[in-house]
Amino acid sequence: MILSTLLYILLFIVFIALFLIIIPYNYILQFSYKDNLRYQIVVKTIIFSLVLEKKEGHEEKHFKIFGIKKELKDESEKIEKDNKKSKTKEDIKNKVKEKVKKEAKKRKFDFPQNIISSENIFHVFRFIRDILKMLIPKQFKLYFLLGLDDPYQSGLILAYFHTLKGIYPKLPVNIDIDWQKEVYEAEGKISGYISPGQLLFRLLIFIFSTKTLKIGWEIIKYKRNKNN
Repeated sequence: MILSTLLYILLFIVFIALFLIIIPYNYILQFSYKDNLRYQIVVKTIIFSLVLEKKEGHEEKHFKIFGIKKELKDESEKIEKDNKKSKTKEDIKNKVKEKVKKEAKKRKFDFPQNIISSENIFHVFRFIRDILKMLIPKQFKLYFLLGLDDPYQSGLILAYFHTLKGIYPKLPVNIDIDWQKEVYEAEGKISGYISPGQLLFRLLIFIFSTKTLKIGWEIIKYKRNKNN
């Protein structure tokens, strides 16, 4: 009796998991980056919806199932609020300084420039192309404003981009180069439907491909050498 009950429970769990993988998901992703990241992510199905939104001075996370809304809050935020009263002014000042330093480090985008090659760029864009086909976006647009330390590398990116546009003229991506200073800005919007099972399979193929593993190894070596 107990074994049959456990078997039914297991089958029910498997059925729910397969159902969640098979059903289509409607999604909306909007983002912009200029010193700070702003985004809005909305995922909807026939059963539930999930909203993640971050703007300057405002962050919202909530989950809704069968019309019942549940706010999602980080435990770290709750602990911070509880401990605020017990902190001195000096502690708060030190924490603010430390947070500013961490944010400054995050904004400093650094990577091994030897990974910028036509082979690697086309590898990544092929993956993006396949993912976009699976996402079936009703709307898709991306814009980047880039400026690297070395103008030669900026020129390479622009040349590869125009080569790609020649192959895929309808690609809804635009890139501008700032030749005067180092800058990384971006904005975009993607919306459509997705099947999680197909997406997961293609993602695993990309992650464990030889080219991706080589790129990852180059980044790891670069970070190790830099820290040493």
